[in-house]
Amino acid sequence: MKRQSGLLMPTVLAFARAHADETLILGRIVDQGIIEDVDIPCSPESICLDSWTRWKIVVGETLHGPRIKGAIAAARVQHGLFVPQYRKKFKVFVLEPIQDEEKRRLLGAEYYLKDMSVTHETFCLSSNSEVGISEESKLTSPNMPGQYCFGLPDNE
Repeated sequence: MKRQSGLLMPTVLAFARAHADETLILGRIVDQGIIEDVDIPCSPESICLDSWTRWKIVVGETLHGPRIKGAIAAARVQHGLFVPQYRKKFKVFVLEPIQDEEKRRLLGAEYYLKDMSVTHETFCLSSNSEVGISEESKLTSPNMPGQYCFGLPDNE
């Protein structure tokens, strides 16, 4: 049996307890670019290659936190831009509102993009068969008692 969302609710509940001021959404990236002329704190003895990036994300559904609708702009510091083929894989995003009005204006974004994840498929069997799955890859969920679940690596 193949499940894509069987473990989603326990994950959302765990997120809710740990990140009360953040919003967890399902969505898709429509654009990403470098934000020019915004400095990144960097000590003089360091080589700093990071920059601020702006992500345009279309929100499909709010899973936790304040409801967000439509397209939003989010900013994050990262080393470089993601290639379009890889950007398409991201589906879950953690957003934090930018409280400072001047920072929102400077970044051209309403949110910080705190984290994101690609889709992971989970497969569940009704028995703990010895099929060569390592102990580290086993998942359990209180919503699926008696199920032996595991994920497979993304080979794309």
